[in-house]
Amino acid sequence: MMLKSRFDVVIGNPPYAGFHGLTKEYKETLKHHYDCAAGRFDYYMPFIEMGLRLILRERCLVYICPSTFLKRDGGSALRQLIRHGYGIRRIVDFGDQRIFADALNYTGIYFFSSSQPESVLVQAGRYLQHETLRLSDGSFRSDDLPGDGSMWFLPTGPAYRVWQTTRAGHFVKLGSVATISEGIVTGCNEVFLMKRAKASELGIESDILYPCSRGSEVHPYVLDDPDDYLIYPYEPTTGRVIAENVMKQQYPNAYRYLKSQRARLSGRDYFDQSGKECYELWNERNIDNLMCDKIVVSELGDRNSFALSRRGILYGDTVCGIVLRDAEISPRGLVPILNSVFMNYYFRQLSVPKANNFIIFKPLYLREIPLPRAVSDRDARVLEEATQELSDRQLSQTRRSNLQRDVDRIVFGMYSLLPDEVLAIGGTA
Repeated sequence: MMLKSRFDVVIGNPPYAGFHGLTKEYKETLKHHYDCAAGRFDYYMPFIEMGLRLILRERCLVYICPSTFLKRDGGSALRQLIRHGYGIRRIVDFGDQRIFADALNYTGIYFFSSSQPESVLVQAGRYLQHETLRLSDGSFRSDDLPGDGSMWFLPTGPAYRVWQTTRAGHFVKLGSVATISEGIVTGCNEVFLMKRAKASELGIESDILYPCSRGSEVHPYVLDDPDDYLIYPYEPTTGRVIAENVMKQQYPNAYRYLKSQRARLSGRDYFDQSGKECYELWNERNIDNLMCDKIVVSELGDRNSFALSRRGILYGDTVCGIVLRDAEISPRGLVPILNSVFMNYYFRQLSVPKANNFIIFKPLYLREIPLPRAVSDRDARVLEEATQELSDRQLSQTRRSNLQRDVDRIVFGMYSLLPDEVLAIGGTA
């Protein structure tokens, strides 16, 4: 697209329409004209590319726009474009604060440039009383911005220092010691998920029926007994789909029920074209991540809520599971770290905000959690015992608060937080 004019400064507030707000035809038009229009991009992203094309060399583009391009998959092409073809000088990120009363999006002010500067100033903007704006700073080298399209995590405050020491190798990332997976996607919950009473009424064979945790049942340290049961038509050791003739012979009631629901299970183009059996799930996930002891977390929450889940309990599409690969790390010792005040603060910056002060817990963000390389025997014992006690639903609130305070003190020490940093994140020094 040819542009006849260039400008010293371009300032704007592009439309905030999301990917689903565009027609298929218009998406194709944008993809033809803009490099960043790839994947599930949002409408404001091509406006950023257009603005960058409009500025003169060594000049500036300033937009207030959604912050999703920093971390979401749909912003991958735009991040690569900015990193390799242009630049970004300054970010004022308002996090989960709503700047526009009528807009649900979470925004920031972005200072783009025609070339890549040596450093990027990142400021977290927080409105205090009397409309006073407080900015906390972090300075990043442009080389800190990944050029491969992966997310840009640019923390401020105490999280910035922990992020720096993680890059220096003082901590390990959760993704390097654990397999993290999203939950099972049935493709038709109304058919495959049911209450125990209905399963009994239908006579569904117990060997093909599993309790299945949902996000609303996962709390800090505590996992409710699942209300839902899932028909899981796969071999529990290999993960291979159970052949139809075996279904008929060994699970006749389940087969009869699923066959009666065939009309509801067909007609889904994405499924019918997949080559799966009609009674299969859309995404059954890796069996090794399901049929084992694990840590689970709700995919959406207003705070970190990690709990232990035993083998034999599966988890659905509103839950993520964490299976440790490193035998040196105890799941019981890890859960308190993940539920701590510090990690709640850190993850709120690592993830992306949603409405009502909620944040998203997806593998993309969970993999980046920094963990101590070593924990003393004493601290490990205290953390494991705390998990055991805090998982008791009958524990008094006073005892629960005292235990969590003990856990937080240990975690503050693990991450070498200073007293003023502890206060800054809402802890007790």
